Amino acid sequence: MDPDTCIVCGATATHRDVHTSATLCAQHARIEVVGPRPARRGASALPQLAIRDLTPDDQPAVRSISLAFRGQTAHMRPFAQTAGLLAQPGIGAFAASAGGEELAGLLLWTVYEGRGLIVDLSIWPRYQESGVATQLLALCEERLRSQRISQIIATTTNDNLPALAFYFAHGFAIERLLPYHAARQQADADEDNLGFAGVEVRDIIQLVKRL
Repeated sequence: MDPDTCIVCGATATHRDVHTSATLCAQHARIEVVGPRPARRGASALPQLAIRDLTPDDQPAVRSISLAFRGQTAHMRPFAQTAGLLAQPGIGAFAASAGGEELAGLLLWTVYEGRGLIVDLSIWPRYQESGVATQLLALCEERLRSQRISQIIATTTNDNLPALAFYFAHGFAIERLLPYHAARQQADADEDNLGFAGVEVRDIIQLVKRL
């Protein structure tokens, strides 16, 4: 699948405007206060997605989405350890395409110190607002419960308001705040430290949910 591009700068898009369906990169996306949206007649239906476990054959698609949303295929945990994204168990949502199927989004996780840890949860813009992130999270939680794991944790950064809103809406609470941790990581990697809406990426926020 060819990634969507930002209508402002042409970079790979990671967000979608819910009003116009325009695709945007993180720096040009914005948060606004809106009310409930009534169903619109004639609105295009979102495609049906199939949820299944990721396989080694899916690694090119996993690499593509991870590079788009993170700029790398290594996820820095706030525990001074690095997890290779491509080595993690995961589930994906797939849409039918002319070539067979394409990856719409994924959730990668691992078990860390007896708790589930979300390593990556990313949805391509054209499939956002479909409820697929909620489906992936629910399936991950179900699998963790089957392993008698009673908590799941996630990490994000201070700029990522869409991620924080999603996790809060799904029962997560802030467990730990690491000020300037993300800024130090990016300084060490010599990376641009501007994130969502052009906000400086500075802190790591760890969230937890009891299952």
